[in-house]
Amino acid sequence: RVQAAEVLAKRSAEILKKNPHMAIMALGDFNTSEENNPHPFKTVLFKDNLFTDIVLAAPKTKVPGTYYFGPKDQWNFLDHFFVNKVLMDGKELKVLLKSFEIYAPHFITHNLKKKIREGEQQNIKIVSAPKRFNPNGKTRKGIGYSDHFPILVKLEYPDKVN
Repeated sequence: RVQAAEVLAKRSAEILKKNPHMAIMALGDFNTSEENNPHPFKTVLFKDNLFTDIVLAAPKTKVPGTYYFGPKDQWNFLDHFFVNKVLMDGKELKVLLKSFEIYAPHFITHNLKKKIREGEQQNIKIVSAPKRFNPNGKTRKGIGYSDHFPILVKLEYPDKVN
């Protein structure tokens, strides 16, 4: 993961050297959690303020993460939008932070029953998690979608190009 971040940082630096006004966005499932050490974002992508992570910069959402890890009863943000300074400076093309959302409509979710043990008591917790893709599903509903919720953010284009 650190090597992948280094490739992204190196290629972005090459692009920006040729054109410092180039807008750069890298997005997707980076499969990285806070426990990773060395951390590819903190040690590479955030170094020298090369990128901003929209997931961290945007207002909090109603959904606690993009991926639910059942064994630890834990939500994670494995999916990220990284943008460079050009998309954050408010000029020309820009990211609208307030538009960020985790897209989790009912039809791409399913309810998981999670047993929670607290002392002598055992309770059932219902978690509305992403409905994982199942290539062996026999119906549209049975096939599912993804084990991650998609993330969305809007870009605002200038009315005029200088």
